[in-house]
Amino acid sequence: VHQRALARARLPHDGDHFASIDGQRDPAVMIDWTTGGSEVSGLVEFMARNIDDVYISHGELQDGRATDHHHWSPRLRDVLAEELDSCVGGAPSPDAMGRLAVGRLSGVVVSVMMVEIHRAASTPYAVLQDLVVERAHRGAGVGRSNLRWLERRLTEEGIGRLFLESGSKNQAAHRFFARNGFSRCSIVMF
Repeated sequence: VHQRALARARLPHDGDHFASIDGQRDPAVMIDWTTGGSEVSGLVEFMARNIDDVYISHGELQDGRATDHHHWSPRLRDVLAEELDSCVGGAPSPDAMGRLAVGRLSGVVVSVMMVEIHRAASTPYAVLQDLVVERAHRGAGVGRSNLRWLERRLTEEGIGRLFLESGSKNQAAHRFFARNGFSRCSIVMF
């Protein structure tokens, strides 16, 4: 499990382009919370075709997405549909625990984030359950744009920490999150 304390200051931005902390410009990915239940089936397919078995972590095992840490469940799409449906039940409100954000380039979905927000904790925090980027757009700043957008939104809502998990074999994700300021805070074993 990785974590990052969120700064209280807003991250710099310039219109639809978000500048990262290191001064690099992120692509013009339009990201927003979604409440559109009608697009869930398309988002399920997007997620299913853009994740490999290295993505599997304890969360996928606990939620029934995977049968073990090497194999996706035959019910993967059904489980994803249930999870996404639970996030798009209405307009995202400050009290909503599960939220879904979709990133688009020229109107085409290039990323999906599923986020849980826990306000009742002594330090309110969020868990980035999923960050899935279209394979063709990996390494182009789309993931970084998503993280920066999410950090801004959470900071605006008074959320002080952001946690995430990553499969033990997902070395590319580990490097990505470390480059973006996350540090390991625990190891989950089963």
